[in-house]
Amino acid sequence: MMAETNVRSGSRMVLGPVDGDLHVGRNVVLSAEDGKSIFVTGTAYLEVPVKIEGSLLCRSLQVRGRGYRAGDSVTVVGDLRIEGDADVLSSIDVAGGIKAANLGVGGHLMSGSLSAKNARVGGHLETKGSLEAENLTVGGHLTSGGAVKINNLCVGGHAEIAGGTITGEIKVMGHLTTQGSLEFGELEVLGHLDMPGGTVGRRLVALGKVSFHGDASFGMLEVRGVVNVDGDCTSEHIDVTGVLKVLRSLTVAKELVIAGVVDSRERVRCQRLTLAGRLAVNELVVDDLADISGEVLATVRITCKSIITRKGSRINGAIVADTAEVGVKEAIMGPLMVLRPFTAKTKVKDIYANKVILGRNARAERVFGRVVELHEASAVGELQYTEELNAHGNYHTERAPVRVERLPQPPS
Repeated sequence: MMAETNVRSGSRMVLGPVDGDLHVGRNVVLSAEDGKSIFVTGTAYLEVPVKIEGSLLCRSLQVRGRGYRAGDSVTVVGDLRIEGDADVLSSIDVAGGIKAANLGVGGHLMSGSLSAKNARVGGHLETKGSLEAENLTVGGHLTSGGAVKINNLCVGGHAEIAGGTITGEIKVMGHLTTQGSLEFGELEVLGHLDMPGGTVGRRLVALGKVSFHGDASFGMLEVRGVVNVDGDCTSEHIDVTGVLKVLRSLTVAKELVIAGVVDSRERVRCQRLTLAGRLAVNELVVDDLADISGEVLATVRITCKSIITRKGSRINGAIVADTAEVGVKEAIMGPLMVLRPFTAKTKVKDIYANKVILGRNARAERVFGRVVELHEASAVGELQYTEELNAHGNYHTERAPVRVERLPQPPS
């Protein structure tokens, strides 16, 4: 049978190495015989309040307490090192670092640093230095003054960290603020998120308000709330049903889907664009297909391989494409549905393309194309073509169409 060492409530004791378990009553102050550490080969059983003047090293830790009750806490002046598990039913304040395999704290936790495989804190968690865990759950607020290295993080309140790496899932119910750059896996924010430039993430789901003070890069960005990027923004995929504002350029390696609002001060470039909302940009470049069921405001031009401007849509900016289809197809249905009257006119500015098709009630200010096809009730201010002009029904032009040898160059 393992030996036991008992310390009565209300006492003060100096301890050397403890062979076996240690049982400590309430209102006890313990100090180390060597002035540094108390070694316990077994389990340390503590009742709060208790103060340890020095460090405590034990196989496992059990603390009886009443969660958040004022004054009922464990205070460790040095470090707390636990080989196995720690179950603390009170608050705990450790001046040095905490290291444990699995740590559960019913109240609040304050420490110089924390390292654990799994940690669960019912109240607030505050570390002055580094914070490392495979899985960390905090019921209240989280504050870390040093870099974090975490796999999965779940915070019921607000979180403020210095930066670091969180490779797995992040769920924060309140605000999340990082002082330094953060590299993360999957982040879901219900409240506010505030991060500096240099942030890199695999997937961000923004349900609240998110601000990046510099460049930001993602594998997947889902905007359900409001996202502001004070720099360049890059991503593999972007899906916007809220508002995305980018101070400089927005680059999407694959598909950009907009059912909300996107505003970029400089250039937006993507492989494919599906728009059922509003896009304001200086220049838009789409390497493949641009499918428009909303409004595009481009200061300079829109360059794409092919563009479909669906019924009722608006484009302000010169279109440069191989194929441009305007007002022929109905607006996108389903999750990107845009409700517009059947007779709503589709309006674009200038078109420079090899093939141009203007559908019913579609209007273009100027058209410059190799082959042009006009449908019933379409209208063009100025039309120049080099090979064919095909008309289906009555159409309107402010000037007579002109066949030319050479088309004018689009704006640069």
